[in-house]
Amino acid sequence: MLLLFVVVNQFEAVILAPLILEERVGLHPIIVIFAVLSGGALFGIIGTLIAVPIAAIIKVLFLYCRSKYAPIK
Repeated sequence: MLLLFVVVNQFEAVILAPLILEERVGLHPIIVIFAVLSGGALFGIIGTLIAVPIAAIIKVLFLYCRSKYAPIK
């Protein structure tokens, strides 16, 4: 039973959660995983909680700056 719990928990954490976040936030699953891992490594548990929203903010700012300052062709 413990093995089944660990397998299901890991499936949810590694595969299912990034896919759901990709759909809701619009970030690629690899970016979500990288953000959560780097946020946790840098700032601990608080970093894991705020990593995805901060990554989404950075994406929006990047897209805004790219559209505003891109040369007009």
